[in-house]
Amino acid sequence: MSVDLLERQSSVPSAPGSIAPERRNSLTDIVSELLDSSKNQLDIALAAGTRTESDNEDQTRQVQQIILLAERFQSEGSAEQLVDLVKNIRPFLKRISKAKAAKLVKVLIDLYLDIASVELGIALCKECISWAQSEKRVYLRQSLEAKLMFQYNRCENFQEAIRIGETLLVELKKMDDKNMLIDVQLAESIAYHRLGNIQKARGSLTSARTAASAIYCPPKMQ
Repeated sequence: MSVDLLERQSSVPSAPGSIAPERRNSLTDIVSELLDSSKNQLDIALAAGTRTESDNEDQTRQVQQIILLAERFQSEGSAEQLVDLVKNIRPFLKRISKAKAAKLVKVLIDLYLDIASVELGIALCKECISWAQSEKRVYLRQSLEAKLMFQYNRCENFQEAIRIGETLLVELKKMDDKNMLIDVQLAESIAYHRLGNIQKARGSLTSARTAASAIYCPPKMQ
C-alpha cells in the first residue's frame, strides 16, 4: 500500500498548468505560483549581474510561506499534500543556498513524520535521500539518514538502523558535526538497547553525552 501511494505521488507536477484537475484551486497551486514568482525574480537578478539584499529577503519570505503551508497541511492531516509539497518545491530548492534548502526540507519532513505511518515515513525519507544524493547535497542526505534511523527504530528494524549509523558515524566524525553526531549515536543506542546489547547501547549513549557536553543541546535532545 505504501509503495503504491508514493508511486502515485512521484509524478506530481510542479508547474501550475499541469496540476491535476482535482488539485486545481487547492493550496498546492499557491506553491506553484510562489515558485514561478521566485524564478522570475532570480532571472531578473542574474540578467542584471547582481543579487541584492531584497532578493535574500524575498527568499526568506517564500521559505516562511512554504512552512506555513506545510503546517496547515499537517494540522489538517493532509499527508499526501505534504508529500506533494516536498516534491514540488525542489525547483525552488535549487535557487536558494544549500544550507537554507536543507533546513527547509528537514522542517517539512518532520511535519510529515508526525502524521504519517512509519512505512510511509520511511518511504519518503528514502526518496528524499535519493534526491539529495543525485544533487550532491551531502549535509541534507546525512540529516535525512539520521531521521531514517529513528524511523527504522520505530518499526523495530533495529539492524537496518545500526547499518546506516555505522556509515554515518564515520562521515560525521570527520566533519565534526556534533549535533548530527549526537542524533545518530542516540538512535544507535536505542537500537542496540532494543536488541539486548546493553554494552554497545551504553557505549553509544556515553559517546552522545561526551559530544553533548561540548555544545548547546535543545530541551528535546536533552
